[in-house]
Amino acid sequence: MPMPQPAIGLLKKNDDDHQLERILRRLGYRVFAYTRCHLMFSSLAGHGANLALIDRPLGEKEISLIKKYRSRETKNAATILCCGTGQSPRTPPGCNQLVDPLDIPALHRALQRHMTQYDRKKLRASIRLPALVCDRGEHLLGEVNVLGTGGAQLQSSARPLRTGQNLEVVIPLLGQKKELEIPCQVVYAQEPVAENNFHYQAGIQFLTHDDELVRDLEHYLSCHLLTAPDDNGYHYRPAAAPHIT
Repeated sequence: MPMPQPAIGLLKKNDDDHQLERILRRLGYRVFAYTRCHLMFSSLAGHGANLALIDRPLGEKEISLIKKYRSRETKNAATILCCGTGQSPRTPPGCNQLVDPLDIPALHRALQRHMTQYDRKKLRASIRLPALVCDRGEHLLGEVNVLGTGGAQLQSSARPLRTGQNLEVVIPLLGQKKELEIPCQVVYAQEPVAENNFHYQAGIQFLTHDDELVRDLEHYLSCHLLTAPDDNGYHYRPAAAPHIT
């Protein structure tokens, strides 16, 4: 049975504040967003969320409520991570501080530190990009629907790929006038079914892990996560990437 998507509770400023919520969803998390502190903390256990992100300043009553939650839920309490954007919110005792939630690689590392039961060491996100699959002289058109710093998920209507097969994939980084040619190995393959719109799907692992490739992918994924897609879901005009450490 596949592992369920990890769940996060998010306390945001208002109902129109969607950016961090959208980023977390694209990173593959189930997000339960609230604007009222007491509603979020009363719902965490029911959603199976073991991480709570606070992305707005807290009042004295809310800090008191969080203290009560932590003292009451001593065994199953969610880890609480306070995000600082501009003026940092007050951090309740025993909670952790995330300086900039929009530094995507730093956000990913912070989430991994506090959600250790989910093995997502490499940054990855849902995306839509065209791809060219090069296999023993043949060139097949495909699409990337998940891209990470260590691999990707491809789909194609042409023909199946085989588990263990070595190939090369060309992925254009749309909006950056750059493309990546990456040697890969197929780690799993799926037959066409209704759930994947009757496309062949395959998970590929990149066989090269040089620092420049990782930087290029982190830069592009950061841009992708900080911008909204066009009507077709493609990202032609990524914004400037944040500082990556």
